[in-house]
Amino acid sequence: MEVHALDSSSVEIKDLDKKQREKNISVDLGHLDAKHGILFSNNFFDAMYAHMFFNMRFTDNELKFLFSETAVKPVGY
Repeated sequence: MEVHALDSSSVEIKDLDKKQREKNISVDLGHLDAKHGILFSNNFFDAMYAHMFFNMRFTDNELKFLFSETAVKPVGY
């Protein structure tokens, strides 16, 4: 399984890096400000877990953009 963890907090990325080394697992870590888009091609991910992400302080327009960035699109869409 290939796992990517993205967060806007460099503190959280450092914490995740420490945890992955302690548990001897491999996770691709990345710093991301989602308001600028998620820099992966359509259909790159099979699944996405976003605990509390959509409950952050986003404007209505930012939320619409983020939902469009994370929407699963059928192959050939």
